[in-house]
Amino acid sequence: GLREALTLRSAHSHQPRRFGCDDAGMARSHPILAMVTTLYLIVIVVLTFVGGDEQHPPSALWSLLAFFVVGVLLTVLSTPRRWWVDLGFGVLGAAWIEAAQTVWRPPGYASVVDLAAGALGVALGVGVVVVVRFVRAREQVNHSTAAVPR
Repeated sequence: GLREALTLRSAHSHQPRRFGCDDAGMARSHPILAMVTTLYLIVIVVLTFVGGDEQHPPSALWSLLAFFVVGVLLTVLSTPRRWWVDLGFGVLGAAWIEAAQTVWRPPGYASVVDLAAGALGVALGVGVVVVVRFVRAREQVNHSTAAVPR
């Protein structure tokens, strides 16, 4: 589940995973989380074009919160060392949505403020997972060194 995805332990070992290890299948090892992420991204895209009043587009706060979740989900599904890829894909997704709104929605619906809020949301989401992983890795190291008799 989410707790296991946040940890730095390998599925086949009790040793903490090194940040340099390449996990060839985080999505394969967490298929339910991968499915939830996919469904969430589909909902965001659908709401981009279906939801909202033509005269009153959604607020920047909606973009920030929606893309915060995107940042968390993408980062939980990937390896600890690839957080920057998750950040890039999240920002690219926010930019794609605003560009698509520029083309397919009424003038003024897309906004640079929404793009900035989406990018900030992704960065905060990725940052939360990176910090949680770092703290948990420190706790595991401190716990394992405390257990070694001297």
